[in-house]
Amino acid sequence: MRSQRGETSFGQLIAVIGAILIAVGIAWLLAWNWATIPAFLKILILVGLTTGTYVGGVVLREHEYPKVGGAIILLGSALFTLSVFLIAQIFATDASVQGMANLQLISFIGVLIAAYMFASPASLILGLVEVGTWLFNQFIAFEESFDFSPGYLALLYLLMGGLLYGLSLVHRTQDHAFANIYKWWTFAYLLAFSYILSFQTLQPMLWAFGFSLGTGQGILLIILSLGMLATVAAGIIGTTKKNAIDARELLSALGIFIALSIFILLTAILTGTSGQCYEKSCYQFNSAQCTAASDRCLLKDAQCQELSCFGLNKTECATAPTKLSCSWQSDSNLDGVTSDTNGHCYPETPFDLLPRVNPCEKYVNDRTSCTVREECSWSPDNGGYWGYGSNRSLSGTEWFVWIVGNLVLLGMILLTLGHGTRFNNPALVNLGISFFALDIITRYIGFIMDLEGYLSLSLMFISGGVLLLVGGWLLEKWRNSLLEKAGKK
Repeated sequence: MRSQRGETSFGQLIAVIGAILIAVGIAWLLAWNWATIPAFLKILILVGLTTGTYVGGVVLREHEYPKVGGAIILLGSALFTLSVFLIAQIFATDASVQGMANLQLISFIGVLIAAYMFASPASLILGLVEVGTWLFNQFIAFEESFDFSPGYLALLYLLMGGLLYGLSLVHRTQDHAFANIYKWWTFAYLLAFSYILSFQTLQPMLWAFGFSLGTGQGILLIILSLGMLATVAAGIIGTTKKNAIDARELLSALGIFIALSIFILLTAILTGTSGQCYEKSCYQFNSAQCTAASDRCLLKDAQCQELSCFGLNKTECATAPTKLSCSWQSDSNLDGVTSDTNGHCYPETPFDLLPRVNPCEKYVNDRTSCTVREECSWSPDNGGYWGYGSNRSLSGTEWFVWIVGNLVLLGMILLTLGHGTRFNNPALVNLGISFFALDIITRYIGFIMDLEGYLSLSLMFISGGVLLLVGGWLLEKWRNSLLEKAGKK
């Protein structure tokens, strides 16, 4: 029985749960017997399940069960993605990061095609999520290591946000049913993007490895830039001809993208101000460096190894450097008779307890001084310098960048609320209010983590509780006011 207002009825909800249970049950049976099923039969099963799910979803939707049918179509898209990876497993395709990116590319293209073929908003959102994961893996695949500055990845995802906005304009030009989906997703995407960038812990790490960029990564950025510009230009031209856009919207969109771009680049002033300077292990040294580090390393068998008594034979143990305090201990046989040939070399004083100075630890939060020393290695991880009970004081520059990041997030929230109110879109109003509340709660938790002592924490909890009670009432009142202006309460 269908509800009068188009909401999902209890029967429809039961049907959706039933479909999910059937799919999980079938998947469990397949997993149980997967190794014994012939390859061609595996492929037939996967293709048949995916096709049957799509057909079943369309049939249900056409027979006055739109929401149940939509859920089944989404299940078909998920099965398609699963089938791509399982078929690749059958043929033992490339398992590298690039191989995974290739499979994700096939997956999201197929899901997006299905979304448009079957007019499925849920499949569209699933496809857009898969595009985001593909972008990350493809970017990493071009580098094949994690020694790159995440700032370029942030720019890549910002371009993705611009592409989403362009697609929303193009669909608005054509009065497509997906126009509102793209609009909501664009705002949600940029709000989440701004929220992530507002974290103080992340900001110093965006350009931690400088401005070097691989050729493949640069090409990916250029291609996405051109695609974004072409899509936005087509959308602006189309909506302008139909009078479906005004100057204020364009200026707001341009302003937020410029602000986010400037902020990402602004974080470069924090490069090398937060991180750890580690002493390299002996295995990272060449022969010359190993000889220079003779106080803790030993060149043996053409390899630089850590100084240690363990593993040395009796002769090597006797001639080991005095600082190791190596001593040979002979083993006894079952009759209790010791043998000079069998035994082990052990340190009378553990090497890690020997007095020595770590030449790198004084360069914490100073990347330039750390990297010029051959024995030191820089890592942009914040280690114990952040988090609960941290005593690390922030510089004025770090505070400035953090404040700017939060102002950008606040601007994105206000833009979302303003757009939702002006164009009678309660979904955008609720989205903006949700991120505003999330930001307040997150900052409150952050201040708690930075405080120490029972008195400070008690005062923070009490004051925070009062603020949350009053703030919750004010937020609800503000939300109702905005929804009234948006045409729905």
